[in-house]
Order: sequence, then C-alpha cells, then structure tokens
Amino acid sequence: MKIFEAVKAGKDMLKGFETAYLDTEVILCYILNKDKIYLHINKDEELNREYEDKFFSCMRRRQEGEPVSYIIGNKEFMGLNFYVKKG
Repeated sequence: MKIFEAVKAGKDMLKGFETAYLDTEVILCYILNKDKIYLHINKDEELNREYEDKFFSCMRRRQEGEPVSYIIGNKEFMGLNFYVKKG
C-alpha cells in the first residue's frame, strides 16, 4: 500500500469524523516518524507491512472514539509537546 492509499483508506475509515483527514495524517506521521510534508512529497512510497498493520490498528482505535493524543502518546499545546496517556 502506498502512502496516498493509506491516507485515503484512513479518511474513509473515519467518514463522519469532522477531523478525518487531519487525524489520518497525524497518525500516519506518528507511525512513520515523519512530518506532513514528507507524506505529500513521498505519496507514492510503499509502506512496509509492519507500518501498514500499525497504521490500521491505530485507525481502528480512532474509529472507536479514542482521542488521537492517546493513540500517539502526546499532545501539542502552544508549541510544546506534552506526554499524555489514558487516565
């Protein structure tokens, strides 16, 4: 699966979520340890099976309503990143 295909699949999984595209990008960036620009520049890059499995696992968690910050383990606030976890 290519990066752009993963983004489309993620958006489709979160259909009805107001932030479907943003959530998908944030989760994919977290999985790949890359920034959003990387996703756009390398949209035709193939994801290996490990990344693909982890991406869909995270997307299922988001689909069930878990906040993105819990899934990726941090939340940005005023330019600072804070570690977060389920209470």
